[in-house]
Parts: sequence; C-alpha cells; structure tokens
Amino acid sequence: MTVSSFHYQKTWDALNRAARICVVIPVKPDGDNIGSALALFAALKAQGKTVVVVALGEIPDYFRFFPGIADVVYDVHTVTARPWDVMVVTDVSDPLYAGIGPLRDACIPRPLLVQIDHHATNTNFGDVNLVESRAASATVVVANLFRAMNVFVTPDIAICLLTGLLTDTGFFSNPATDEQALATGAFLLEHGADVRPLFKALVVNKDMKTLKVWGKTFERMRFCEKWGLVVTVLFNHELTDAGLTSESAEGIANFLNILSGVRAVCVLREETPGKLKASLRTTHPGVDVARLALLFGGGGHKKAAGFSMNGKLSEKNGRWEVEV
Repeated sequence: MTVSSFHYQKTWDALNRAARICVVIPVKPDGDNIGSALALFAALKAQGKTVVVVALGEIPDYFRFFPGIADVVYDVHTVTARPWDVMVVTDVSDPLYAGIGPLRDACIPRPLLVQIDHHATNTNFGDVNLVESRAASATVVVANLFRAMNVFVTPDIAICLLTGLLTDTGFFSNPATDEQALATGAFLLEHGADVRPLFKALVVNKDMKTLKVWGKTFERMRFCEKWGLVVTVLFNHELTDAGLTSESAEGIANFLNILSGVRAVCVLREETPGKLKASLRTTHPGVDVARLALLFGGGGHKKAAGFSMNGKLSEKNGRWEVEV
C-alpha cells in the first residue's frame, strides 16, 4: 500500500494538536520498534510536547546504544496515572501483538490511538493509521513523515531511524532492500547517522557460548523436500544451561536465511512452558511467509514473519518432535 500526502498530514495533525503524547514500545521490541519510537520521542519533544516513551517488554542490552534509551520507562502505572491526548505505537500489525490494549484502556480519558507501520498484514486498528506496506521498515515511514512535514532530523533522530531500517533489511541484504530503502539510508547518513556503533552493537555481538547454542540448532535442521522448507528447533534449557537469555536466540532465523536451494526456513523456540514461537524467513521471490504466519494467528512481512502457538518440544535419541 502506498499512502498519499493526505495520510501524512492527517497523522502529523493528530500529533501536532496533542499536548501530551505517550509513545509505546511493544511487548517484544526489535530495532524497528525501538528506533521509530525513540525518533518520534525526540522529534515531538523538540516540538515542545510533553512526551513519555514506555516499553511493555524488556529491551535487549545490545540496543543500549540508542540515543534516548535512558528515558524509556517500564512502569506502566506512571503512564496510566496521568492523562494523555494521544498514544502512538509503531511497527506492529495488530493491537494484540503490541500488548497496547490494556494500557490504553487503563488511561482515563482513553487517548486517541495513532499507529505507524509497514506490515502488509496490518489491521488498521488505530484511530489514525499511517501504514505504508511497501516501506522496508516503520522507520522509513517515520522518515517519510518527517520529510513531508519538514521536521528537523538531528543526528540522534537519524541513528534511531537508520537502526530500524538496517535491522529490517539485514543491513541492506534482504529483499526488503529497494530504491526507497537505499534513498532513505542516504538521507539519514546525510543527517549525521553514524553507522559504526550500530554495526558493532548489532553485528559484532556474539560470544562463544551463544554460537555453541546456535550450533545445536544447526545440527537439528530438517529439510522438507516437498515444501522446500528447512525447520529446526531451539530448547529453552539450552539457553539457561549456558547462562544465556532469550535475546541470544535472536538472529538464528536471519542467519539461516542464507541457505541456498530452499524456499523458506522456520525456527521453533520454546518461549515459555507450553508455548512455542516460530520465526519464518525466505528469500524466494515466490514465497510469502506472512500468509503462512496468518494461518496461525501471527503476521509480519512477505519475507520475514512469525507466530506463537501452544505446544512443546521433545527430543529423544537425537530426534526432536513438536507436540501441539
């Protein structure tokens, strides 16, 4: 979906009319969630707004390089105790995944909901929806908004926006990389984004313990020739036994997406007891993994999607099974 200047104007008008704005980082944050939220936080503060940015889930340590990350609050009661004119959420396709519903319902009066996104599966759940499904990342949509409304982009805002763009395009390596993505990257570099700390934090960030656990998932890979699908699993106890958190599992699906001769990859991980998380990736031009994720109540992009499901993993004599 391509949006018109009307949608950008409508979104900015909703933000501009508000005196008090709450920006929400959803339950399972990634570089695009966090980057777009913190860019909005900085830009709106510069407009003289009273702004708070609240995270509904823990932000991984490797994102601590973000400008403004120290201003993020985690206590939702500090948000619900005060009135807000507008609540903003970015880079989520539905309110259930975002976890924003209970937070918004607890606010009195109930604030106007503005959402900014780029998922093709977006349900347009906001009161004001700025959804550009052809954009490589939500930060591209935010960058387009700032450019359309002549918002001054500082180096801090630029690095926040560039982070979301690079994480969602795999540092300009996956099919989301298009002319608009590259042009936005150039625009952000021109406005002072420094890619060096970003690269160090997000790429040169693996230790031996993490890679040993990753190696176990590689050993378990199975190839379904009929569907051209590679599937593997990661057991939660392997992370805890190694003294690692769930953050260490991030990136396995993206890494396996380099496999040649396959149509898609799926990584299943124990999220909590009885709950599995599936990460889907593809580089095949004819495969849309978001459609598969939708069948299981998930969503995402054509080339990167995911879902959660009830079930458990088991392994015996070197063979693993999924019980649902």
